[in-house]
Order: sequence, then structure tokens, then C-alpha cells
Amino acid sequence: AQLQRLTLKAEADVAARTRALAPELASLPAAARLPLTDMALTALRALSRAQVETFRDNLRALIEADASISLFEYMLERMVVSRLASQYDRPRRVIVQYYDLKPLLPAATTLLSTLAYYGQPEEDQAARAFQSGAARLNTTRRLLPRESCGLAAVDQALTILNTASPAIKKPSWMPASRASPRMAARRRPKANSCALSPIRWIAPSRPSRRMHE
Repeated sequence: AQLQRLTLKAEADVAARTRALAPELASLPAAARLPLTDMALTALRALSRAQVETFRDNLRALIEADASISLFEYMLERMVVSRLASQYDRPRRVIVQYYDLKPLLPAATTLLSTLAYYGQPEEDQAARAFQSGAARLNTTRRLLPRESCGLAAVDQALTILNTASPAIKKPSWMPASRASPRMAARRRPKANSCALSPIRWIAPSRPSRRMHE
């Protein structure tokens, strides 16, 4: 379905090149995927605005093709769309609303809880990963219930966190609970929709077209 989409909607040789590269990309270590993506994004500077719009549409269609969105795909779209927006779209001014971390703790808790669940298969392991991150925030907040987490919840949390001052945005609290590349690529259960919007914390961009889960 994904290659068929490229055959119909992309330029003539895109599907053929994608098919040829697929075996090598499939064997690529998970930890190398985002760095490789970052390197490849430089080539997008050569695209015209019309090509960029087609690229964005195809990227979204490929991500949604199996009706399941992984954390890796979520981060990937944020990364790509943010980079394209900075190149072709008028920069959106973010109004700083927070100069102190305390009012941001609920949003940070949501983000850390979701990453902990994605990164750790067992509840007790997720709780330990969360506490490791929460300790960096100097807070006693606890891991949220699994049903309160997910990509839609993360998307809302990131929107709030993106209005923090640059000093607050320094992600010194992120590494301890960050999902591993392998876990980031794991699939979520099938869902009607997972939030897909292009922040600075994982990358900022325009709001998602789908925000329910």
C-alpha cells in the first residue's frame, strides 16, 4: 500500500528508488535512523514549494497507511515537518508564557509518563524510568495511569511546553526517561487516530490535523 501510494502520487522514480533502498534501510540499526534522517533532510532544500507539499502529503500517507502510528513515526514527522516549515513557511512566533517550571509540571509529567511506557514493557520498570526523570525536575509527582498517556496527550503537553522560556526548555530532565530507539519503533495498538503534529522538545510546528485517540 505504501509503495502503491508513491507510485501514484510521487514523481516517477521515487517508488522504484524506495523499493531498491528498502532492504538496506530495514537492516539499519534503530539508533541510526534519526541521525540518518537528519542528514537526509539537507537534500530537501533542493525541492520546490510544490514538491515540498507533495512530500508532506506522501509522508503523512505513508505513516498512516497501516492505521497504526509508532512513537518513532510521530517523532519523524515532527522532525521533518518542522525542518520544512523553517525553510519554506513564515516562522510562527511563539509567545513565552512560562518562566518557571512549576506550572509546567503537569505537562512534563504527561510527557515523561508516556515516554516511560513506550520505553519500558513492564509497569514497575516504567515507574522507575519515570522517577528517574522526575527526580531531575525535583518533583514528587508520580507516573500517570497508562490510559492517561499516548500520542494525543503528548501532543497537548508539547504545545504547552513549547511556550516555556528558553531557559526552561533546556531538556536536562529528558535523557533519564527517554524511550530507547527500539521501543520508539514499537507499534501502538490499532487506533482510530494518534496525534500526529509536527515542538521543539521532540521539534515546533503547526498543529495536528487529528487530535483524538
